Order: sequence, then C-alpha cells, then structure tokens
Amino acid sequence: MTPEGKVKTKVKQMLEKYKIYYFMPVKHQLYGKAGIGDFICCVNSRFLAIETKGPDGEQTELQEEDMKDVRESKGLKLIIKMEDLNYLETTIIRLLSLES
Repeated sequence: MTPEGKVKTKVKQMLEKYKIYYFMPVKHQLYGKAGIGDFICCVNSRFLAIETKGPDGEQTELQEEDMKDVRESKGLKLIIKMEDLNYLETTIIRLLSLES
C-alpha cells in the first residue's frame, strides 16, 4: 500500500468511527472534477472535503483552486497527511458539537 493509501485507510476508519457520511469521488477525466478532495463528507450538516497526501505529497494547482472554491462557499477542505490525523479528529469532534 502506498503512503497515501495508508492515510486514506486511517481517514476512512475515523469517518466510520464517528458515523460520518462520506463518499470518495471517481477520479476520471471524463466524469470527475479535477482537484476535488479524496473524501467528500457531511458532518453535522456541514461540508467537509479531505485531500489525503503521503509524507512528501503537495497540493496540485487544481487542488489549491478547489480549496479556494470550497472555502468561498463556506465549506471546509483539509489536506491530511499521517501526522495530521489528530487535527482531523479534533475538527470532526468540533463539527459534531456545533448546533445543526
């Protein structure tokens, strides 16, 4: 499994632990949207996109553009590496504690 694949597995486990709705969009040039996150989630009525990266992974220009679009729409998009999993969990817990 790739380093990024390991992060994806951990993120999936966390989303399932907290019973978060998510899907993983198809990454295909003809049918998908380039730059979109690896996970699209709804956490307590709030939009969360998660882009996973291996230790040396960097955002692409299209991913940066998508992050800007999500944030302008008042959504949240996070870039998560293995060392960021605690931050992701804290963010999920905070979103779950907000009033719907």
